Amino acid sequence: MTNQDTLGQTSGWTGGGLPATECTESGTAIVTETRSVRRRTENIPPESVTSVHSITSAASILSVSSAASVHSVLRDTLPATADDWRVNLFKFTRALKFDCHLDGTNMATIRPHVEQWYAAAAAVLGDVPFSEVWGAVVTSWERARRPAFFDPLADALASAREHVHVPPLPTCPGYDEPVVALAYRLLFWLAQGDGRFFVSCRALGDRLEIDHTRAWRILRMFEADGVIECLKRGKRPKASRYRWNGTVASPSPEAV
Repeated sequence: MTNQDTLGQTSGWTGGGLPATECTESGTAIVTETRSVRRRTENIPPESVTSVHSITSAASILSVSSAASVHSVLRDTLPATADDWRVNLFKFTRALKFDCHLDGTNMATIRPHVEQWYAAAAAVLGDVPFSEVWGAVVTSWERARRPAFFDPLADALASAREHVHVPPLPTCPGYDEPVVALAYRLLFWLAQGDGRFFVSCRALGDRLEIDHTRAWRILRMFEADGVIECLKRGKRPKASRYRWNGTVASPSPEAV
């Protein structure tokens, strides 16, 4: 399933040390613990830097305490049938790399975890040799681009609700409406990183608890105002891809 598929259907793009987080298919536990930690802040407007300082200063501590345990992701990625072991193995690979924060770890350290997964799935794998499983993990490690259980839209929504003044809202009419303000801040947090994000109107509507047509109109309003730019229009079940610009575009002198 692609990143767009996941965002379109479940949200609709979202750390390591203290107690390990139990990892479930819904990702609820992980979202709760990681909601304001893993968002990078390189693209936060200068006027918002002071407001988010407390977030970034705590990140180095919280990111260490919110990693999923290898045991939990192993349990939750075991294949049910011989036909789905490859899909589940890739999910386990993504979970090790991102949910358990083992990205950058020497592959020799990853191997024992894969051996445990292989032993636990032995009854389903049948005659599949370990070399094929380990080889699949090694070759797919670099292709893994996103967590297996993390829900970025829920994470962004939690951050938007927690940090109600980040970023400051545009001063033009409409942005003081509660649902529009929440949507504006949700997309801001969703775009942290490289400024690009995926979201569908249905997923956004579900999160904001509004009709998807209302969510669609809010997205189109943001597009028209220059707050976001659509990079690729999605087609159900895939979400559209956007770039965050943040500020409302001023009219050109010729248009005034």
